Amino acid sequence: VLNDDYQTSGFQLKAKQKTGLAGVVATTAVDLFGKDAVQTPAKLTFKLPNPIGVAGISVDKLEMDKAGKFKLEASADKTAHKVADLKIEAKSDLVDAKKASLACTYTGVKDTQVKLETTPLAPNNFTLEVTRAVQQATLGVKCGKANLTAPDVGVRLQHGPFFCALLAK
Repeated sequence: VLNDDYQTSGFQLKAKQKTGLAGVVATTAVDLFGKDAVQTPAKLTFKLPNPIGVAGISVDKLEMDKAGKFKLEASADKTAHKVADLKIEAKSDLVDAKKASLACTYTGVKDTQVKLETTPLAPNNFTLEVTRAVQQATLGVKCGKANLTAPDVGVRLQHGPFFCALLAK
């Protein structure tokens, strides 16, 4: 997960420019000092905050990497669908529709998050997560179709600089 959004190895030169075109942000990233003979070391990323003129719908990432592979991440918030504290996110590689994913995250209950993630072409292949913070503890439950009746349960306890985490599968 960390490698998806953050540079974790090597060196990279990144430039970000906000445009006057509906708030579009263009980012270029060039890998430096690569081990192979580099032909095109750059990655292009665009953020389109209002791509179709509908408030609340945003293309958070439209990316082409040095291998010519694409990533698309889009989201819709309360401004688009009128449900407070609900965020809808979609992700795709723009090649295989079976790899697309759709997630809904609801944070309308204090100290609680409910997240449902699925693939639109196989909605039975889902993951449901519920987490809640209570004093020094964070409790979580995660399940899918395969373990709906016996979900994974986790707890994280923190007191000062010390913490402990337990997971039961």
